[in-house]
Amino acid sequence: VLTHTLMRLNGTSEVLRVPITAEDAPNSFVSVSLVKGRSRDFPAADFKVGYAALQIALDEQRLRVEITSDKKKYMPGETATYTIRVTDYEGRPVRAEASLSLVDAAVLALVGDADSDIVSAFYRQRGLGVHNAQTLVLSVDRINQYLDPKAKGGGGGEGFDVRTNFADTAYWNAAVRTDENGVAVVQVKLPDNLTTWRMRAKVVSTGTELGQAETDVLTTKDILIRPVLPRFFTIGDTARVGAIVHNYTDITQTVDMDGRHGAGGLPVRTLTIAPGGSASAYWTVDIP
Repeated sequence: VLTHTLMRLNGTSEVLRVPITAEDAPNSFVSVSLVKGRSRDFPAADFKVGYAALQIALDEQRLRVEITSDKKKYMPGETATYTIRVTDYEGRPVRAEASLSLVDAAVLALVGDADSDIVSAFYRQRGLGVHNAQTLVLSVDRINQYLDPKAKGGGGGEGFDVRTNFADTAYWNAAVRTDENGVAVVQVKLPDNLTTWRMRAKVVSTGTELGQAETDVLTTKDILIRPVLPRFFTIGDTARVGAIVHNYTDITQTVDMDGRHGAGGLPVRTLTIAPGGSASAYWTVDIP
């Protein structure tokens, strides 16, 4: 019970003013019990009870969280630097503690992203927990959330520059502290995945103010080669094998596709690939 007031009503309509503060968030209830004694016109005492639910804005409980990275695109194995800035609803720096996670966005898309807003989760709608002495019945429905786990696939790569460090989660730290300026800086050595990495920060202050933010960065290579091969060979087959080359640079690239290594003397194919484009090369091979 936050406040209580006893007042006499002299008519059939009165105004009750309830001051709202940040401590009332996320919702509060106003309970009114009217009690009338016996009188000449009313031989028996009577009472009435009513409730009103008040929805309180969470502006003062919500921290403003900003995540920035030193770049938006990295090579596999590079080190990314993230800066986290935390301010309150009036823009003042806040000393807070953040949990940081850097996760492969493809995994989140595959298994279903069950992330929820930390402010709404912490300051969820509460049911009425205080009852008057009268026999009242109050039913509160609760919402249960279920996560349907699904399987996840994965893979690796081979070539002259062999990538071996593949991970679903590149970074996790549950206790990153901001300084007096509301700033924290972390450095993350990125795995070899060619993917989009999503950095998320969930922040809480000593005053139970909360906030969250996220940002995406990309790990890729300037030139990517994807083999185009049959699923299997049978002895005596004549097959067409090849590769698709992607150019992710800002200039036109001329690429020599050398298929001679381990392939029995295949000719070189020269490809000219526009910025952001792709081209393919194919060879005919005999399976002895």
